[in-house]
Amino acid sequence: MYPKPRIERFNDHVRAKYDVYQNIFITFPFDNIENIASLLPLFNQICEEGFLEESNPEEIVNTFFDRHYVNHTPEQKINLLFRYIQYIERQVVLFDAIEDASFSKVNNMAGTNSIRAMKDKAETKVLRDELAAFFKKFLRML
Repeated sequence: MYPKPRIERFNDHVRAKYDVYQNIFITFPFDNIENIASLLPLFNQICEEGFLEESNPEEIVNTFFDRHYVNHTPEQKINLLFRYIQYIERQVVLFDAIEDASFSKVNNMAGTNSIRAMKDKAETKVLRDELAAFFKKFLRML
């Protein structure tokens, strides 16, 4: 049986798990702000509309607050924006952790561009010393 294409392996091992975990996390309370996960798409929509209308960022943010938060103080506005940033960062960390954990399932670790395959090619062509020098130089750049 042939292995699935890379995009299918990604969808099976990364995207599906992210969707499950994300749906669980959406239901958790988030620092005394109810429904932050449902308000964030509304904020995103207003940002996209404002961008298309060439509004400046301050106008975009004020439009969101005027529509969805009546009688807000500047401090409340900053706090909510900060919570949105925290929430998005947590989504990124979740996705990154799942992607890292699935790396060897999504990527062909013994494929034509793997280190093992390059080592085998170098040995076949008697280029082992050149490959070793390349990796030493590469590691110094990191």
